[in-house]
Amino acid sequence: MSAFLARKLLRKLPKQWGAHHDSITAAAPDTRKPLYTSLFVQVLQHSCSASCSGWPLRFCVGLKIFSDAFLKLISMIVAPIVFCVVVHGIAGAGDLKRSDGSASRRWSISK
Repeated sequence: MSAFLARKLLRKLPKQWGAHHDSITAAAPDTRKPLYTSLFVQVLQHSCSASCSGWPLRFCVGLKIFSDAFLKLISMIVAPIVFCVVVHGIAGAGDLKRSDGSASRRWSISK
């Protein structure tokens, strides 16, 4: 029964899907893109030209204020996140007396 259904479904598929044996696939033409269109080559080219000209050094000194602000923002975020994680862990532990006691037994054994 399944072979019959498979043949029936294969007959309904279009020819470009390769359902019939007489379909011929054409090979794609071998055209290569120019090297300068590659993103890797563009980044490499601009990095080399910028480092040779020396303008990134002068430009980066002016951007120091942004790096300092970013580091201060990160340090302002880390402390509250650590505090929230600790509080959440303590609150999630719940009342140990209501539990089955396995956690308190393990704690007293490992101590």
